[in-house]
Amino acid sequence: MESCSEDPILKDEQAEYIVRQIDPLLAGSRDRFLSMLYRRQIEPQLVVHAALRARKYDQFALEYLNRHPDSVIVNLGCGMDTRYQRIDDRELTFFDLDLPVMIRFKRRFLQESERYRMIAASVLETAWMEQVGEFVNGPVLFMAEGLFMYLEPDQVKSLVLELQDRFPGSELVCEVANRRWMPPGE
Repeated sequence: MESCSEDPILKDEQAEYIVRQIDPLLAGSRDRFLSMLYRRQIEPQLVVHAALRARKYDQFALEYLNRHPDSVIVNLGCGMDTRYQRIDDRELTFFDLDLPVMIRFKRRFLQESERYRMIAASVLETAWMEQVGEFVNGPVLFMAEGLFMYLEPDQVKSLVLELQDRFPGSELVCEVANRRWMPPGE
């Protein structure tokens, strides 16, 4: 929605293309949220927040690539994010990682290549780290945009320690949430 606005915070033609492809799937949905997506009835503040956050994460990635040109980026819990398509410098090796159902859906719209791969796995499993490790000759940037808030604190701690152990010298960019910000029961 933001990319199509008059003066977008973040221009993302690949996301616009995907939305046009998904719209017919959403048109008849009885799911309240999916119906709201189809009718573009999303809170404007949420749209702006998501665009600002995505733009900032793109900046983090580009700054990292400037410091480590031959590095690898892993987008943990990627969802339908199209960061690789926005920041690809024709040398970048990039992994999108998400649950199998999401990756199956994402593969309907985006093509993998030698430098862009999708991994269908839970971030909490460790086998995916071996796949990434095959391509690593140096530091890795792990990006967890909007992911950790859905995990238990001990799961986040275990994941971070495992990343630190397997990929020394790497960096992690993530959001953190204070328990006071979360709705009751979260």
